[in-house]
Amino acid sequence: MLSLPHLVILFLVALMVFGPQKLPELARMLGKAMAEFRRISFDVRRVVEDEMRDMERAARDADLRKREAEVTEREKAAQEALGGSNTLGDALAGTIPATPPSGAQIDSQSPEQTVSDTSLGTAPETPLDDHSSPS
Repeated sequence: MLSLPHLVILFLVALMVFGPQKLPELARMLGKAMAEFRRISFDVRRVVEDEMRDMERAARDADLRKREAEVTEREKAAQEALGGSNTLGDALAGTIPATPPSGAQIDSQSPEQTVSDTSLGTAPETPLDDHSSPS
């Protein structure tokens, strides 16, 4: 960086070389050149930052695709281990009985279908209609 005395010396040398008539015009041209240089350097910096962001995004996308492929491979291995069923739910669906336990009975006479459990020795529940009160 130039200090103030150095700038004064440069100004005096420029004044002697170019003269007082050309010095303002030279200063204007120098100012325009500095503004153009700043604009170009800003544009270059913006382009470099955009490219860096694009590269980071591409790296994240590639990493995400890699992880998704690993998960897919794990799911395929789990399906093969379960005997080739499509999903874990399909494999578990075969283990849940479709019929109620033998102790439960469904009363098909009433529309409310009350359930009683004879194995526990309890009386069957009776449905409440609009005119009866709970006891």
